[in-house]
Amino acid sequence: MNENDQNGPLLPSNRSEDNVVLKDLKVEYTKVEDVLSSNLGNLSQKDKYDLIKFSIIVNAVHDYQWEFYRKPSEIKKNFADIQRELSRNNIAITGEKDSFFPKVANLSNDSFQSHIADIQNYYSTLFQDPQIYNTLSLKEFFNISLESFNNNNGKKPFEGLIQKKADPQCLRTAFSYACKCLEYFLFPQFNDRWFVLKDDSIYYMDASNSKIRKYVYIFDKNSEVTKEGNNCISATIGLRRLILKFKTAFEREIWYVEIMKRVNAYKNVSNNI
Repeated sequence: MNENDQNGPLLPSNRSEDNVVLKDLKVEYTKVEDVLSSNLGNLSQKDKYDLIKFSIIVNAVHDYQWEFYRKPSEIKKNFADIQRELSRNNIAITGEKDSFFPKVANLSNDSFQSHIADIQNYYSTLFQDPQIYNTLSLKEFFNISLESFNNNNGKKPFEGLIQKKADPQCLRTAFSYACKCLEYFLFPQFNDRWFVLKDDSIYYMDASNSKIRKYVYIFDKNSEVTKEGNNCISATIGLRRLILKFKTAFEREIWYVEIMKRVNAYKNVSNNI
């Protein structure tokens, strides 16, 4: 299967992402070293910083519960992104919500710990506004895509935006375009893709709001996953190699742990058959 193959719509016709109800949102202050207490040997001092932990429960036919982490600077950027997206779409922010954006913009990264309750209130309010919830900026901040609430047992996949190393043109065209192939190895290209990690596979889409998935990597007993330099993960799954690049060492550690949970679980089941 070629990586460019399109396998059709991800979601059935009874999509539930249009009827998402926030049931609970908890925001807490923490640090990288507290989250990765058993993996600190892989992190340098510059990779240890403050984090804001989000724990969320929503109902979308079923209850879905997940958690994720953001840096204070990512929260500030997200509020600015939401504001710009609303402006582009000519959507006015009214009432109390209009005051949230300058308040967050004026926060220093060091002051977030003392404003945790405010951040929790701001996001709870924004999430429950249908027009703001439907912005790509808010959904991607919360790791929500068209795949998020498409599981009958209420288990949300682990997902998010990652840079994927592009496949070499020469491998797609059977030894033609030799210059392109050389360029691939000397100057590798990474493209932003939305990745979805499930119990038995990992796949990606061009964007979080895409209805079409690209290549699906199905775990097997021979799957191998390793951490590499430049905040990368290399995964050999089946006959293909997948190389992912993360913005931070923390993100790489979180994704590595989640991927290995699935791979090791699959291997344990295979060994017991």
